[in-house]
Amino acid sequence: MRGFDGFDTRLGQLDTVTLDISVTKYRMWGVQTATAMTAPITWSATGQWQLSSYNPAIASVLVPISGSGTTTVTTQPLGGPLYTGFMDVQLSGTASLTFDTALFVGKRNTFTGFDLGYFYSTPGDTVFTGMADATYRQVPGGCSVLWNAGAEDLCGWLNFKLTYDYTPAVPEPATWAMMLSGFAITGAALRRRRRQVAVA
Repeated sequence: MRGFDGFDTRLGQLDTVTLDISVTKYRMWGVQTATAMTAPITWSATGQWQLSSYNPAIASVLVPISGSGTTTVTTQPLGGPLYTGFMDVQLSGTASLTFDTALFVGKRNTFTGFDLGYFYSTPGDTVFTGMADATYRQVPGGCSVLWNAGAEDLCGWLNFKLTYDYTPAVPEPATWAMMLSGFAITGAALRRRRRQVAVA
């Protein structure tokens, strides 16, 4: 859970709020073969990551994630007639979101998120090639889950950058007058001190 302080209106008028998100997530898969073997497996995967927040007006934004690569897998006897190996697929994505400024004025907001394919991928969103006659099964819940403002899986990492663009506050006339008075008094005090030093 990542938290950001709300905008302080003493700084000025909030014009826009931008949240930049960078997501990298892992999904674990099991590979089963009829005989023991070691071979490279080429894979590609797509999915969606969902933004969560204690503020319901911010939550439920979807960020597309995808990835591809090659992993060498060795299958071994783990009981039963088949040989089993394991591998991870990595999916990444980015998004830049803008929100209603009223949601951030004087209000602390928190963000987290969840890979919607963490438990089970949508059929067909992950493709494997390279190990003959292999059977692939996703291992659901391959790492921990935090249940806070919406669940957050801990398979991978997230980066959030929240930017407040605002127009600085303009001091009121009374404030300007007070500042000028202060400068005048300071200047007079310095001039008097110089005269006293010269006489001495």
